[in-house]
Amino acid sequence: MTAAIEIAGLHQFVRVGFLNRRVDVLFGVDLTVPAGSVFGLVGHNGAGKSTTIKTLIGALTPSEGTVRLFGEDPKKAATRRRLGYLPEVLQLPRTLTPREVLAMHGGLCGFDRDHIRKRSAALLDRVGLTARADSLVRTFSKGMAQRLALAVALYGAPDLLILDEPMSGLDPMGRALVRQIILEERAQGRAVFLSSHVLPDVQALCDRVAVMHKGRVVMTGTLDELFAGREHVYEIEVRKDDALDVESLGAYGHVDERPDLAVVTVRAGLDPMAAAIAIRERGGHVTEVRRGAAELEQLLVDLVDELEGPS
Repeated sequence: MTAAIEIAGLHQFVRVGFLNRRVDVLFGVDLTVPAGSVFGLVGHNGAGKSTTIKTLIGALTPSEGTVRLFGEDPKKAATRRRLGYLPEVLQLPRTLTPREVLAMHGGLCGFDRDHIRKRSAALLDRVGLTARADSLVRTFSKGMAQRLALAVALYGAPDLLILDEPMSGLDPMGRALVRQIILEERAQGRAVFLSSHVLPDVQALCDRVAVMHKGRVVMTGTLDELFAGREHVYEIEVRKDDALDVESLGAYGHVDERPDLAVVTVRAGLDPMAAAIAIRERGGHVTEVRRGAAELEQLLVDLVDELEGPS
């Protein structure tokens, strides 16, 4: 099967100033994203993530190297029809309603009126905006606008979704909704390429992750491959109820209390599954055992420290 994204030897540079000085932005980027997978691109500000995405969607032409979507040039109309894109900076028409925004998009895509009506209604329901379908976009919060922009990206049932900071401005319920949509798209055999600073979501969603630093891909692989040789941090999520003595959870590690949950960061050297079993025996309702949300963040910090060297 042809990969959804193939980037080989990608260099990107710009000319600046009176002397037309060359400034390099990307240095020999190589990436492959299989169809039916979720691929995460992470790195600090200025690492080159947005430039890579602009090249993927055809907004920039590679200075050197090749970029292919399903084996084709991303600038070709037939290729672009297979692509859905959510930009980091939204540009939605503020004087229209969500229903009108989607109808306009459907018209630009060449769909007939009946298809536009049905598709728009289905997408508004999917992103949780049916109740606000006829409200002006200018009255929307950042999170609501983000969900509408995702509906626009999904409109043509694309084979590849490219999402630049898809969790920006979302509350916990909005994040959960977008995570669910991403997983549904993968289950239908579509590819999702996302850039995000919300690293717990990257950990939860992505089959593979690439780390960028100063215009280069410095690490890529599955999470298991990225964390190879590192001691894992685990969390146990426990539902709070009358049968649970929250203070007793401190025997297993640091406890973070939330309204309905207690999250235990398991103490180093302690088997997380053994701790979860012990918590259940004490009457705790364990809802999840997972890798610590901060693990990928710490990996990035350590990696940058290694690359930068002593200050």
